[in-house]
Amino acid sequence: MVSNKIIAKEWDTNAIIRHNQIKSGMDISYHKILIPSIIKALGNIKNKKGLDVGCGTGKITRILAKKTKTMIGVDLSKEMIDIAEKESLNVPNISFIKTSIESFQKNHPHNTFDFCVSNMSFNTMPNLNKVIRSMSLLLKNNGILVFSIAHPCFWNFYKRLEPEDSFEYLKNHNMRVKFTISLDQKGLPEKTTYFHRPLEYYSKLLVKNGFIIENLYEPFPSEIIHNLYPQKWLFPHFLIFRCQLYRFCLF
Repeated sequence: MVSNKIIAKEWDTNAIIRHNQIKSGMDISYHKILIPSIIKALGNIKNKKGLDVGCGTGKITRILAKKTKTMIGVDLSKEMIDIAEKESLNVPNISFIKTSIESFQKNHPHNTFDFCVSNMSFNTMPNLNKVIRSMSLLLKNNGILVFSIAHPCFWNFYKRLEPEDSFEYLKNHNMRVKFTISLDQKGLPEKTTYFHRPLEYYSKLLVKNGFIIENLYEPFPSEIIHNLYPQKWLFPHFLIFRCQLYRFCLF
């Protein structure tokens, strides 16, 4: 059974290389697709308090800190958090904690955050129900949750993780896979755990924990951005959710 401890170990091993991929600008999708889409989905966050769940080395956390009152980033990986702290020494309204969101929720006052973000981290989290539940408890009523995931309808066809004739879209399952990006097919040194979950599963978990899905986005590169990739996209690679918390929906 996959645990948070296993996930943390994978990303501890990969932290430096992943940081270099991001800092160098090599990860086109991260900089040109995901970050702009998350910022757009969040809308106005001026003077708000935000939480970045699965923050990694803190790039998005730092970008959002410039736009809002304060940001906290949490991540399971000690190596990722160490890098995030070093990269953020000159950012006064930001802090990072090496922990799971489940543990953070137990040790932090509830109803304190205006918004939560999570970029491409839900696909690495073993118990997504507990993760979303923790976010719902930490958010203020009417708080916003924005998260990005690998598009469950198309990711396998893009990455070729499983043979098409044996891929079971409707079945929750996980696998350990090589983490690669378009401009670095060598990828990260340690394989990472990827959880496939169908859209229906995400929808049920969100509603169960008091969230209403306000918008779904399937970002697609413009012609200019498309030319940065070695191969053009045939379909959306990512899916962005914007959700709002209504506590009366909890059951």
